[in-house]
Amino acid sequence: MAEAPATGQLTAELVTPEQLLFADSVTMVVVPGVEGDFGVLPGHAPLISQVRPGVVDFHLTDGDLVLLGGGHELLPGDRQDA
Repeated sequence: MAEAPATGQLTAELVTPEQLLFADSVTMVVVPGVEGDFGVLPGHAPLISQVRPGVVDFHLTDGDLVLLGGGHELLPGDRQDA
């Protein structure tokens, strides 16, 4: 996720080997990690975590939810790619 200028938002992307499934500005993402759910906010520290099957909650103005079937979460300091 890249932080949007002066808005306190991130650009979130949900990708598979075949295609980009979701890309939008968000205020927070909640991810189902194998050691428990974790939230990602603007300015987060770099992190890599294994995820479990579950719902990834993209906090948009309309509250969209996106299903994630499992995989790994890579969180460099300025992006979130699932």
